[in-house]
Amino acid sequence: MNPADTVLKETNISWVNLGPKTAAWHRSIFYRSVLKEFKPELNAVDVLLVRCPSPLAPYFSRIIKDPSRVVYYVVGDYGEGARHWKSKSIRQYLIKKYLYWNDSALKSTVKNKLLIVNSIALKKEYEKINKRVHIVKTTTIQKHDFYLRKTYNITPPIKLLYTGRFDYQKGLKELITALSELRKKGCDIELHLVGWEESSNNNIETNLKNFARALDVDQYIVWHGKKKTGDELNLFYRDADIYVIPSYHEGFPRSIWEAMANSCPVIATKVGSIPYYLENDKHALLIEPKSSKAISNAVIKLINDGNLRKELIKNGFALAKENTLEMQSKKLKSLIYDYIRR
Repeated sequence: MNPADTVLKETNISWVNLGPKTAAWHRSIFYRSVLKEFKPELNAVDVLLVRCPSPLAPYFSRIIKDPSRVVYYVVGDYGEGARHWKSKSIRQYLIKKYLYWNDSALKSTVKNKLLIVNSIALKKEYEKINKRVHIVKTTTIQKHDFYLRKTYNITPPIKLLYTGRFDYQKGLKELITALSELRKKGCDIELHLVGWEESSNNNIETNLKNFARALDVDQYIVWHGKKKTGDELNLFYRDADIYVIPSYHEGFPRSIWEAMANSCPVIATKVGSIPYYLENDKHALLIEPKSSKAISNAVIKLINDGNLRKELIKNGFALAKENTLEMQSKKLKSLIYDYIRR
């Protein structure tokens, strides 16, 4: 998280910067030198809630005087990500090995901890090693974020939207290929991409732009960059006709709640906890991952079926109402308070 992207509104919250972000392997190997100057802050807390996976996550328990104070909140799976990682070079091979290594270190650390996860899929995974696993969903939507669409009609050009991290494992190549397939079928469609690339060294956005140019659809793609969660990002969901998230693997992406809260029908892949929370043809259209044809077929289905669009929007909106930040924060607070009082 970048301090520049965060505004602290409450006086009882303070920001502690861990310093410049170094390579993941460096933080894992030299965690003691990275964290040593923050020992006073770490040891002063009643509970240290560690959001993971991250390079440093497995090591806070080794730094703090009382490891029982550390509670882990797992919102992703490095191991699952590694299984989808293609090793085409020595560097990529080493990254894949690192992901497996960090995942193993995290699982070893959390065996006897209070463990919170954000999805059913992660709960099932971690219950193999820990019997104290609780679900608190990750979401950014608040009561004031909801927007009920007044009409369910869509008119050309039809706007597809993706929001989130730019990563090949998010299915962005398949999404761009689907755009090409839809254009060839005569569909007047645009693709709007809102998000960011974690590392400029990977050149993912540049490669995707070149890929779109090779398919002759670059003129139908708008790259909006990163937008702030809340009012700024909500405008994109409200302006879009269909939200598509074609990931290879996920826990449960909070962007789905954001799209549903803003009355945008969702197409998502049947991965992670998505099929546990969403019912196909009721809350969203659920498709197979790694398939541009599945994406294009789902888009055409939504374009042609007005009643289906209406049902997805109404049911998705109602489901999002049950998963607000206020509700999930209250649940998280209750779990932590109960842990402190034990």
